[in-house]
Order: sequence, then structure tokens, then C-alpha cells
Amino acid sequence: MPSHSEGFGISVAEAMALGVPVIATDVGGIPEIVRNDENGIIVNSEAPNDLANAIEILALNEDLRNKFSKKGKEYILSNFSREKMINELELLYDELRRK
Repeated sequence: MPSHSEGFGISVAEAMALGVPVIATDVGGIPEIVRNDENGIIVNSEAPNDLANAIEILALNEDLRNKFSKKGKEYILSNFSREKMINELELLYDELRRK
């Protein structure tokens, strides 16, 4: 996801939820989703060579692709599932109601 500007990065989250290894730029909310070298690769949005290098690294390293696929999917499903989001909204509404 070589964006120069991004909000949450829903397409990044969707790709990760499907088990697709992700390379994305360090803009908007993407660094909150992609943990560099843990569940994907984050590159500088102003450094196209970094993006090219990251693509080459993943293309040549099946173990790393598999790691990012697994870790990315786990992260999204545990942090952004429908149930979790509904529970967090309910907690927020309850908190706002008490104020």
C-alpha cells in the first residue's frame, strides 16, 4: 500500500485479515495496524527505493511472507473483529451515558 495519505487503511486491514503479507507506508493510521517486521513491513512514504527493497525482500523470503501472513491475520482478528468493535462501542456509549 504505497500511499502518501491515508486514514485508517481499511484495505490494509482487509488484506491482513485474509492472510496477505503487507508492505505499507508510514502514513495515517497504517502504523497502528502494521507493526514493522512483526506483522508486515512499514516503509517511508517518500522513499520509493525502500518500497522496492521491501517488495524484493518479501518476494525472496517465503518464511517471512508466511510469518507476516499469520501474524497479520491474528492481529486483525484479535483487535478489529466485529465483536470486539461492538463491545468497544458499547463500553464507550456506557461511559458517555454516565457523564
